[in-house]
Amino acid sequence: MVGETITELIPFSVYFVMWILLFTVLFQTLQVEVPDDAYPDLSPLFRYVLQTYGNSIGNIAPPVYTCWTTSMADEAAPLVQVQKHVIIALIWFVWLFNQFLNLIIMLNFLIAVISQVYEAVVSNQEQLNYKHKAELNHEFFMLRKFARQTQEYRILVFSLDKDEAHQAADEWLDFVEAVKAFTLQQNQHLQSKVDKLQAAVENESATQRSFQSEVQRMLTWQADRIKHNQRSMTEVQQQLQEMNYSLVQQQNLVQGKRIQSMIALELKEGAN
Repeated sequence: MVGETITELIPFSVYFVMWILLFTVLFQTLQVEVPDDAYPDLSPLFRYVLQTYGNSIGNIAPPVYTCWTTSMADEAAPLVQVQKHVIIALIWFVWLFNQFLNLIIMLNFLIAVISQVYEAVVSNQEQLNYKHKAELNHEFFMLRKFARQTQEYRILVFSLDKDEAHQAADEWLDFVEAVKAFTLQQNQHLQSKVDKLQAAVENESATQRSFQSEVQRMLTWQADRIKHNQRSMTEVQQQLQEMNYSLVQQQNLVQGKRIQSMIALELKEGAN
């Protein structure tokens, strides 16, 4: 299994090393700094390679670019400031692309390759057992031949312990039961989470319904107040109209009396 895994990982290893070297060259070109105390007693090139490799396998260290920040503080030209900001943004882009490609994609590809090799070995376990036993028989035969202890034979018999197949079946059954138990446990865990989420949703729905009912009650109360105020305003307007009508009548009556008195006075003056 180890040999087949190493054989299957050769293409992955080639691509992984190529990407590490490429990102190492990019970091060195962009003058990304690697602290001396991180990898002491090593040349700058090896420090860059180890820093890129550490970021690729999850030992994440953010890029250091004090040379650009220091020079940016000393330089006052706007164009130079913009160029250095662009370089710093490019450093972060290359660093994030390294994390995405090597840490996420390539390592997941590595896990997938190892899982595929393991499944292939498990599915071909019986054939591999016979192959290894044949190799052991061949090696034993060569050793006996070298010691001149071989005898002429016409039949080669391969023997297998009768309990070996049952033991393999029992081991596989135990593995299946373990997988079933783990799956059942995870399903129960997920079901408990789903129940909690459903209860939270129902509580939120109840809260929303109570809030909506309260808002509806407040709106109904406001509508009743508005209707009551409208009725009050209508009554006040009617009273004002009645008062205005009575005032007009009183004014007309007073005016009529004044006119009558004036006519009577004029009649008296005309009679005299």
